[in-house]
Amino acid sequence: GLITPLATFDGPYGHRLCAAAFQLCVSKDPVFAPQQIQAGRIPGHVFDPSLAAIRVQFTPMDDGGMLMVMRLHPHGGDLAEPWVRDLGAGCWQQSCTAGQKGLTLIIGPTGSGKTSMAHAMLWAARNQGAIITIEDPPERRLDFARQIHVGQHDDPKDQQDALTRALASAMRSDPDLLFVGELRHGPMARLAMEAARTGHAVTATMHAGSRSDALARLASWGVHDHDLGAHLHNLHETRLVGVLCPECARHPNDEEISILRQKLGDEASATR
Repeated sequence: GLITPLATFDGPYGHRLCAAAFQLCVSKDPVFAPQQIQAGRIPGHVFDPSLAAIRVQFTPMDDGGMLMVMRLHPHGGDLAEPWVRDLGAGCWQQSCTAGQKGLTLIIGPTGSGKTSMAHAMLWAARNQGAIITIEDPPERRLDFARQIHVGQHDDPKDQQDALTRALASAMRSDPDLLFVGELRHGPMARLAMEAARTGHAVTATMHAGSRSDALARLASWGVHDHDLGAHLHNLHETRLVGVLCPECARHPNDEEISILRQKLGDEASATR
């Protein structure tokens, strides 16, 4: 969940590197355009059999350069396994609500595991009927779902229209479960709620810092309180929590222990 800078290259070589990476991507855009924001997905096996996919984002910088960020998604047949391991089978089963009627909303900041959680929920519901996803682009290939790939548009209005049309088309394709990769604007949020209101099971992610922020954002987009009360089935808030490496974590020294004991009492001796 942490961005790690790998390297900085000069202009010509950096441009060729980004262009070469784009050629490996599954993307709606036909050609690499250095002046545009673009995104794509590289099949993981291109680099390593342990990777399911690599999500790539290309963003032009003000100084004429290009920022390329690659997000690695490890391969795994059981997408729910990490969640069952970390949360426990009972808690995960209680949380896994993607197949139930109404809107299941997963919120959190960028890179907090929202889409990974949604994909794990979809995997758990894979035998409950036809699943259609709307993503731009899909972060990983889901063999059990029909994934609609919405391309990137420079004009925010064009992007908004493309996402809204994709969701409307998906609703007309008789899905049992809909997944919306991210609610970004009013028309899409209202359409997702309309799908939930008409009996679909809808799972969606949204950038929000808290439950109250998410509800306020939906209200500002024109989603009515009575719809939220009746059709917002579940709301999950995700965070990534750092853990210490079991190989390199160390015991505190005597001076550190004395300071920690003032705050933690007897637990200070168990601190790493």
